[in-house]
Amino acid sequence: MDREDRLEDLFGELPYRTLVKEIKDFAIFHLDSEGRVLSWNEGAEIVFGYAADEIIGQHFSIIFTPEDRKSGVPEHELEKAGRVGRAEDVRWHLRKNGSRFYASGITTALRDEAGALLGFAKVARDATARKLAEDNLVESEIFSRRVFDSSTDCIKVLDLDGKLLSINAASRRAMEIDEFGDLEKSFWTDFWDGEEREQALAAVETAKQGGTHHFRGSRRTAKGNLKYWDVIISPILDATGNPKQLLTVSRDITVQRRIEEELIVSNQRRHTILESITDAFFALDHDWRFTYINWQAEELLQRKCEETLGKSVWEEFPQAVSSIFYEQYHRAVARQTAVAFESFYAPLDIWFEVRAYPSSDGLSVYFHDITARKQSEAMLFERSRLATLNGDIGTALIQGEDLQTVLGNCTEALVRHLDVAFARIWTLNVQENVLELQASSGTYTHLDGAHSRVPVGKFKIGMIAEERLPHLTNDVAGDLRVSDKEWAKREGMTAFAGYPLIVEERLVGVMCVFARQPLTDVTLEAMASVSNGIANGIERKRIEEERKRLLNVAQRAQRTAEENNRIKDEFLATLSHELRTPLNAILGWSNLLRSGRLDAEASVRAMETVERNALSQVQLIDDLLDISRIITGKLRLEVRPVELPAVIEAAVDAIRPAAVAKNIRLQTLLDTATGAISGDPDRLQQVIWNLLTNAVKFTPKGGRVQIHLERVNSYVELIVSDTGKGIAPKFLPSVFDRFRQADQTSTRRQGGLGLGLSIARQIVEMHGGTVQVESEGEGKGASFVVKLPLSITVPHTEIKGEERVHPTASKELASLDCAPELKDLRVLVVDDEEDSRELLRQILEHCGSIVTAVGSATHALAAIEKQPPDVLISDIGMPDEDGYSLIAKIRSLSKEKGGRIPAIALTAYARVEDRVRALRAGFQVHVPKPVEPVELAAVVASVAGRNGQV
Repeated sequence: MDREDRLEDLFGELPYRTLVKEIKDFAIFHLDSEGRVLSWNEGAEIVFGYAADEIIGQHFSIIFTPEDRKSGVPEHELEKAGRVGRAEDVRWHLRKNGSRFYASGITTALRDEAGALLGFAKVARDATARKLAEDNLVESEIFSRRVFDSSTDCIKVLDLDGKLLSINAASRRAMEIDEFGDLEKSFWTDFWDGEEREQALAAVETAKQGGTHHFRGSRRTAKGNLKYWDVIISPILDATGNPKQLLTVSRDITVQRRIEEELIVSNQRRHTILESITDAFFALDHDWRFTYINWQAEELLQRKCEETLGKSVWEEFPQAVSSIFYEQYHRAVARQTAVAFESFYAPLDIWFEVRAYPSSDGLSVYFHDITARKQSEAMLFERSRLATLNGDIGTALIQGEDLQTVLGNCTEALVRHLDVAFARIWTLNVQENVLELQASSGTYTHLDGAHSRVPVGKFKIGMIAEERLPHLTNDVAGDLRVSDKEWAKREGMTAFAGYPLIVEERLVGVMCVFARQPLTDVTLEAMASVSNGIANGIERKRIEEERKRLLNVAQRAQRTAEENNRIKDEFLATLSHELRTPLNAILGWSNLLRSGRLDAEASVRAMETVERNALSQVQLIDDLLDISRIITGKLRLEVRPVELPAVIEAAVDAIRPAAVAKNIRLQTLLDTATGAISGDPDRLQQVIWNLLTNAVKFTPKGGRVQIHLERVNSYVELIVSDTGKGIAPKFLPSVFDRFRQADQTSTRRQGGLGLGLSIARQIVEMHGGTVQVESEGEGKGASFVVKLPLSITVPHTEIKGEERVHPTASKELASLDCAPELKDLRVLVVDDEEDSRELLRQILEHCGSIVTAVGSATHALAAIEKQPPDVLISDIGMPDEDGYSLIAKIRSLSKEKGGRIPAIALTAYARVEDRVRALRAGFQVHVPKPVEPVELAAVVASVAGRNGQV
């Protein structure tokens, strides 16, 4: 059985379809006997915020506050409804978004014919506005003093069912009641009998629908005295315009009734009677001329009886023409029916309550001044509106992620509740002493323009900030502080109110409103009531944003430190590799030379290798020393006039052998008429050599490197471009950073420390120039653009640097003593550096080993597949595929195919973590470069010995 069938079985088809689905003003839903939600109408969705598919099946306690759930209120409500049939619920509830609202509701138990509990029906309505209004009503001293205590009328406040909530002192006196407690919660309609009771019931219904009802009737007092009463019942509206209570104003007209009766009998007693009644009174004939005015009317209308008798009411009071007075008086005469109404008469600045009765003689009008009551009602309404404003501002301050959103919600609330054209809020920029516009709602929502930044002390906003005092004017166009009076006239802006926002005696901003109608002090009171909340909200957001900013700074600093630490580790590893690799070749070949066992050809090759690797180390050390001088500020230039073409040619000649070896075409396009510049020719040659070396290094065989020199305005522009591998966009900003390389893995193809380009930039900038790099991406080449001024102001200072002292190898070289285990031992050597490869071959072949030497992991796997060796010696850092990958693939092979080959990692990566990683990867031994030939022979013999034990 689906949910709707179950509901229809429990509660019937008609109630379910009509009550639950169609009524939207009330939240109506059904529960099973355990309190789980079975149905959920659109009104429930509006009141509580949950869609039907979100809440059906959940326990209805989800709509109660946490404190009520903790104290068991939901369960108590169901228990009471099951026990007595229904349970009333008037309390704070919870919406889906977490906001609270005040609701009244009834939970009714539903049973079958046998009395078994089927479930519950709950009806609830949002009563937040009523609650706030009731609270304001209770708190209002004005209402108590002016309307209740000071009024001579009998005033009673009823709930919407007609129950008495309170009565004033005049009511107790007129009704001859000693204590109100005896009547509290009694139905006001029960005081009436017969036809008058029917009138009272009809009056309550009219007022509940928002109308005003007037009738006359008689009833006895508590002491049995019969009195005649003139009764008006009207609704007390909440902030949203809906009736929340009923107000009855009754007047003892026993005397008036007697007077009217006596008038029928004797018109001669008319004057005495009319003068004795408490109401103001005047009579008009059929031509609307005054025939009588009593003394109360004289005072209210500010006219003497003798001055008005015989005159037309419309001539005497021309402003009343086309007003409600004119309309209602004519209605009473035309329909011969009594009329009652309330209206404000501006010329006298008085609110009147009027009752007019047609007669054969014309029209009799009774009226009295209700200005005090109207002012009290208006003030009660303002209190209710302020309460709603404060509620909306409070909600706005806790919603929204950023300050502009929060303040935008606040200005929207000000426009909505204060009935103004637009509202704005500025915050104070303390550093610049300027007010910055953060939010604008209503007619204007833009945040730019002349008033987006207002200096403190300027215009109306700046003056309020400087004086720290609120300001209100109802003459915007004539106000000296208004900077654009033409705008005010054009837009019809009449009034302005501004208020400073202060936290702990510190100004944090200013808020203001503009209106097209006059504003009162009530507006300033409203702004005052929300100013503290908005000011504290601004300060809270400022603190939050400052905390986020500091957190971001700390996080960036931490990331920078971590990145620098990582770069340092990578640099040290790279430095170890770059220094140990040539050192390994130098020491190895030196030992072979000292042994005297090399023939003449091999000796020449050995010396060439030693020289080449020594020069490589010298270059590395020079770069490190240059970087040290740059960092410490000790790098100096020996400045003199320099012709760049000659410097460029020298650098090109130095790099040409390396370019020829790779079949790279060097192309020079030099403008010999560029003119001399001031600079250090050696350092400039170093820059050009670094750029050319970098271009040749990363350009594949058969490529092209071009160097172009020309004069551009007051600069000399040098461009070194290549057709090489290019630079990835994400690495472009880091090209000139020290110790940074695009490829810092152990599989990189190119060596170096990543210092050359950094040194080049520092030298160029010391010459007053700039250097930039351009590349369209990987595989698309790169261009380095150097701009040097034709003349610089750096003086010629000749400071001799310290003499460079290069490290030298120890002269004590161990003699090569070959172990017998090495004879006829098949050894596979894997190293991408040819010098290192040949050195190992010479050492091991000298000891009788059979050596196969390859330059990559791919060739090594092919050699193993052809014939597995007895021992493997492999470098770690190799292009495309490093030693870790190689040993992993070898260890995946079976024993017969070489998977158990003893392996030695011979590498320039010499950190502890490098050793641990090599051993974990599958190498038996990790030997750092440079290695002594004797040590190498001993290690290979040891590994071979273990191999013999396998």
